[in-house]
Amino acid sequence: MAISLAELKEQLILTLYDYMLTSDDEAYWFSVAAIREALDPDVSGALVKIALKGLHEDDGSVDAGFDDQTKIATFSLTEDGILAAEEIITSRGIPLREYSPAPSADLILSRLDDQTRVQAIQGAIAEIGKELRENNEIGAALGEDKDIITSEIAAAEVVVAKGSFRLQRLIALVVPALRFIVDRFSGSAISETAKRLIALLFQG
Repeated sequence: MAISLAELKEQLILTLYDYMLTSDDEAYWFSVAAIREALDPDVSGALVKIALKGLHEDDGSVDAGFDDQTKIATFSLTEDGILAAEEIITSRGIPLREYSPAPSADLILSRLDDQTRVQAIQGAIAEIGKELRENNEIGAALGEDKDIITSEIAAAEVVVAKGSFRLQRLIALVVPALRFIVDRFSGSAISETAKRLIALLFQG
């Protein structure tokens, strides 16, 4: 189903607003992978890119940044963007004090409630981490990217080791690295594990 550019811009503003409200630390910059998780899967990446560019360059609602470590583009709301989000919410008849972020923006996985899924996620991350640390061929193939990818997977291992964790935080942290692994090692065991992990993270 087609979506208008204006409607997509509203969705992007609300998504970033929801993420800011539910962030569990001081970070408020989010990757395209994390942003797209909150959108309809049928929305094309090209349209998202155009909409974000317009919100940044034309509307001034979104600020664009760049993660020095991951080399991934990131986005956040400006003050104008926050005000725009609040206007969208109130225009829908929802008082700001009663507004709750979309559940997908604040999904917390817990070993108590999601044991099977959490164990599968943790196992896949551990498997990828072990391969990165111990497989010399993979390390050589990664070259200069090895330290970045290894550190992102290691950080993900720390996140999932806790009793519970925010799914969006994990997705934003690890999915760019996983997609890099899938592309670089297509058809290999580590690539298939990365694909499986991505599917686990994005399952409904």
